[in-house]
Amino acid sequence: MSKVSFQKAAASIKKARTIAVAGHVNPDGDCIGSLLGLGLGLRALNKRVWFVSQDGVPYTFRFLPGAKDVVKTVRVKPDLAIAVDCSTPEMLGLNRAVFQRAGDTLEIDHHGLRRPFARTSLIDVRAAAVGEIVFSLLSALKVPVTRPIAQNILTSIIVDTLSFRTPNLHSRLFRVCAKLVDAGVDFHQLAEMVYWSKSPQMLILSGICMARSCFRLNRTTNITINGFSFSVVSTTA
Repeated sequence: MSKVSFQKAAASIKKARTIAVAGHVNPDGDCIGSLLGLGLGLRALNKRVWFVSQDGVPYTFRFLPGAKDVVKTVRVKPDLAIAVDCSTPEMLGLNRAVFQRAGDTLEIDHHGLRRPFARTSLIDVRAAAVGEIVFSLLSALKVPVTRPIAQNILTSIIVDTLSFRTPNLHSRLFRVCAKLVDAGVDFHQLAEMVYWSKSPQMLILSGICMARSCFRLNRTTNITINGFSFSVVSTTA
């Protein structure tokens, strides 16, 4: 991701007075965390910002700062519409219409397989989460990273790295996380709330899935169920 991309994205944001930040349908922690972190940062620049998510905010993330301001859609024509964590315009769901009405558009994403759809693209396939890109963009805009902003960006990173267990981790990511923790985030508490804590319904569903699983003898099987990753080794008696 080049400095030119950041400059173009920053210029679009500085020029806009009204901004809609949208995430993808069926949002996960990376989507919600980056949406809220960016949106709160833009509000710090005295922009009028709408947080839009067709499917709202999953229960697990409703405690996050700014989550109560998320709406399913808006009928306004914003100066700028920003999509986070979307690799195609279809992922915006009904908020694709907001994008089509906007005076300018910006997409922020880290997926390699994608179809560009915004006037300006801020894409970094090396980023472990969209929140990492959002942090860099807010830094370029000289937005102070407050505790609420940091809490959201760190949520994005924790969830999309499966609590720092994916192969795309790199040293810069940990330096970013250090700055987020320095902003006042209780890392242990946040990680427990956004990643490790599961609802009774999810635990029951996970148990049903495991009970119905079949394993071959003398094989190691890697399993991920709702974020929990582990290996099962099947051996002869």
